[in-house]
Amino acid sequence: MNNGFPVNTLIVGKLAQETIINNRRELSLDRCGGNLLYTAYGFNLWRQGAGLSSKVGMNFPENWLAQIAVNAFDVSGIKRLPHEIDLREFYAFTNEDDYRTDNPQKYFGDLGLPFPKSLLGYSPKAEQLDNRKTASALSMRPNDLPVEFLECRFSYFCPMDFFTHSLLPPVLRSTTNSTVFINPGTGYMHPSFWYDLPALLRGSTAVITTRNRLEKLFLGRSKDIWEMAQTIASFGVEFVAVTAGADGQFLYVSAAQKKYHIPAYPTRIIDTIGASDVFGGAFLAGYSQSFDPLWSALMGNIAASIKVEGSGADYLLYALPELAKARLENLRGKVEEC
Repeated sequence: MNNGFPVNTLIVGKLAQETIINNRRELSLDRCGGNLLYTAYGFNLWRQGAGLSSKVGMNFPENWLAQIAVNAFDVSGIKRLPHEIDLREFYAFTNEDDYRTDNPQKYFGDLGLPFPKSLLGYSPKAEQLDNRKTASALSMRPNDLPVEFLECRFSYFCPMDFFTHSLLPPVLRSTTNSTVFINPGTGYMHPSFWYDLPALLRGSTAVITTRNRLEKLFLGRSKDIWEMAQTIASFGVEFVAVTAGADGQFLYVSAAQKKYHIPAYPTRIIDTIGASDVFGGAFLAGYSQSFDPLWSALMGNIAASIKVEGSGADYLLYALPELAKARLENLRGKVEEC
């Protein structure tokens, strides 16, 4: 579905069918989510118009794609495969900072709610290391992208598998000299991929990741946030942004060798799912307009602060632009240069 507008920004990621029981014990049942949508709606808070690319199964609701397209996104890059794919994800918060993804029957029982048919047979996906050479059903290749998407000036890669991230960014950089942002996937942010990362990340404008994923990669090497960020930058990356939940974000600017800490904007926390992805999407929107990494990180911080106040990616669609701008002005004087 092409909305008929020119696209100069590409976002590649995963879609999901989400069910969330948030920190207030409120239920969000069977809604479209996934890191692609959180990133896209974080982008949408500050700027409109991007092409989205992903893979879904034949069982993925068609009306969900139509709803995404209404918000000025070109969804022609979302490829429907000729078989069903289980994209279900379940989250039940036990407090502000922790959630479980298993045993949904227990949490529905605790709420006194009937167990939904949509979760029958659900089991959380086990974390496992990526295969360097073998694609999964959801892996993306260059020929999965619409031709016009290959001409995008900016491209953002949400957390995905090593196969996808090793193939697509080099193609975008070589065809149009695209400004590439990578949010590395959990399947390769692991010590066993240590020697693969320099080649994978080299040439990226920004690497955006979480502190937890960074610490897993650096296990046994370092726990110092700045040492880890500088090491990633030494692979040939201009900016490294690290999201750290209640501790805000850390930004390292390689050329100037500057370190910034941005405190988390004070707010009530209802649901943190997708907050880091929202930060990345808003960072992308900021940088594509200002080319200023610090300002972009501030915009990311504010977008994430709005996201955690409600459940689901589409919660961001109801955010008042005036609220975001007011928070941004309030935050800009609180940045700490380290």
